[in-house]
Amino acid sequence: MAAGTTAIILLSLVALSKLPAGQKQLRKEAEALRRKAEAGDAGAMYQLGVRYANGRGGLAKDDAQALDWYRKAAEAGHADALHYLQLREEVEALRRKAEAGDANGMNDLGVMYQNGQGGLAKDETQAVIWYRKAAEAGNTNGMNDLGFMYQNGQGGLAKDDTQAVIWYRKAAEAGNTNGMTNLGVMYQNGQGGLAKDGTQAVIWYRKAAEAGNTNGMTNLGFMYQNGQGGLAKDYAQAVIWYRKAAEAGNATGMSNLGFMYQNGQGGLEKDDTQAVIWYRKAAEAGNAIGMSNLGSMYQNGEGGLAKDDAQAVIWYRKAAEAGSELAKSNLRRMGR
Repeated sequence: MAAGTTAIILLSLVALSKLPAGQKQLRKEAEALRRKAEAGDAGAMYQLGVRYANGRGGLAKDDAQALDWYRKAAEAGHADALHYLQLREEVEALRRKAEAGDANGMNDLGVMYQNGQGGLAKDETQAVIWYRKAAEAGNTNGMNDLGFMYQNGQGGLAKDDTQAVIWYRKAAEAGNTNGMTNLGVMYQNGQGGLAKDGTQAVIWYRKAAEAGNTNGMTNLGFMYQNGQGGLAKDYAQAVIWYRKAAEAGNATGMSNLGFMYQNGQGGLEKDDTQAVIWYRKAAEAGNAIGMSNLGSMYQNGEGGLAKDDAQAVIWYRKAAEAGSELAKSNLRRMGR
């Protein structure tokens, strides 16, 4: 027995010695964390659960071990562990609904997989499976979401704008306002086998907007602003729709309304202070154009702001990280 024990210890030491230095350190940290957890430290229990769940920090991924440590942490009163287990139970209840044929549950489960929510690993393939089940069961959100996955080639699907149009149309014709807006975009851009048709785009944007969809409102405002889709250029109508979208929380609507204030269009007095207000709202809601425009207002000292290059750079960088080419150009001009 002693010889056997010695052999096991020696084999373990040999295996450990072959690990890169960084992995050795992580393994040591994991063992120290385990000792703390076994001594009753709720925070250590929770961290062990996190490491097992994600296969990180010197531990192999092990869902059973993760759940065991989350439960121990929760029983020891750890708030995050309790929250995790609550979310997990909600997801399991949702799964039971979906597997029992509830179309809303199917789509909601797809959303959870797509975003990696409720303790689920992000899994776009599973998202597509559940969106398709929901769509085929008549759920209009599932139709729209499946169209989105086809349009973007996600979840193991080849990018297929034609399939996207098919599912957006099904959703739109069944009354789904996101489907209406997305179908309008496909008409506006001539995608998915559709001839480019601004008039059809306006029809679908208007349907969506009048049904309360804020992206539809913003897109309809854009068509009025630019005189597209058979509409006469009408800044006043653009302002009306941008304001409706902005006041309903749409970040693009906020940014566009700020632009109309800055330029005194659509019956608005030129008002840089109002422009700054709306650009800031848009920026804080994650809109890259709003971030870039706010940076410009700081750089030029407009809208009641003191000229402040440091703040300008902060907002240009945020905008650049969110994909704004104009912000990247502005940073280069500033030598940043």
